Amino acid sequence: MTGHDYERVVAAYLRNKGYHDVKVTKGSGDYGVDVIARKGKKKYAVQCKYYNSPISLGAVQEAVAGKAMYGCNAAMVVTNSTFTKAAEELAKCNGVVLIAGVESTGISIKSVLKLLGFAGVAFLAFFLIAAITTTVDTIKTQFEAGQYGLAILNIIKWVAFLAILIGLPISIKILLKHLKNKKVDRNKGKEVSQEPQMTQMDQELVSEINIPSGFNKYLNLNSSTVVETEKVYMPTRKSREEMIQALSKLRIEDFEMYSHLYEALKPVFAEKRVTVSVSYFQRRMNIGFSCASRIMDSLINIGLVIPGEDCRPGRIAVTEQEIIDLLAEVEDINTPT
Repeated sequence: MTGHDYERVVAAYLRNKGYHDVKVTKGSGDYGVDVIARKGKKKYAVQCKYYNSPISLGAVQEAVAGKAMYGCNAAMVVTNSTFTKAAEELAKCNGVVLIAGVESTGISIKSVLKLLGFAGVAFLAFFLIAAITTTVDTIKTQFEAGQYGLAILNIIKWVAFLAILIGLPISIKILLKHLKNKKVDRNKGKEVSQEPQMTQMDQELVSEINIPSGFNKYLNLNSSTVVETEKVYMPTRKSREEMIQALSKLRIEDFEMYSHLYEALKPVFAEKRVTVSVSYFQRRMNIGFSCASRIMDSLINIGLVIPGEDCRPGRIAVTEQEIIDLLAEVEDINTPT
């Protein structure tokens, strides 16, 4: 299968998954976008990758860069393979949808059964219309022949049949909803009953705390109080020795990057910023994503920047004077006397 063949497969896959206005872009000069698709209020710029190896973050970058060229407000990467961890993290930061393992047009047993279900409903509707038409003619004939009892009996039969036909699905739906609510209530009861109880060890630890006089009456050690706390992300700053070691290693392995670190941080200190990000270095230094990402990674690895949680900006861990002193010490260590 060629790359263009795979683009058509992806287009068919998206149509079968409920996307509309699906179009394959032209083969050359597509700015990293192979397929355009809509779903709801979103217009997706789709990058298709038919590879034998995991897809790296380059595909995510292409999708993000290309969506603006086609007036899209969302991006997507579809592949027959899988994605690297770096690609998944970059996609999460940029809101890019990743779909892995797509090797066919997505026609599954579920979709076939759904299609058969529609056909069954259509057949049932046709059957009912035909049966009702025939019954109406029969009842009309019976009334004209003076067979009022048979006519009324037929009417009662059809009213009962239609009531069952309409009422049965509604009753099943109500019953399922009731059972679901009952299950939720039962699970809530289990959660309450499984609250942790204070152990003997906990009571001994509390007794060793210096509690102010008169406060003991507010403590009930026989019953537990569950307090939900938010998980706080608190990364620690590296020691000075760790920073010097990391800077010395970078000086040997990548002197060009080493020489750019202070220049990258000078505007940060001038602006009195406390956080930085890859996009900040892109704008401030007028450089590409990959170069800005390398600078950010180097600052984090050395310890000059503490990474943020869930793709948030990193926090500056040193002052301008501290980094000047660190670089001076590294130069003293690595300069032969």
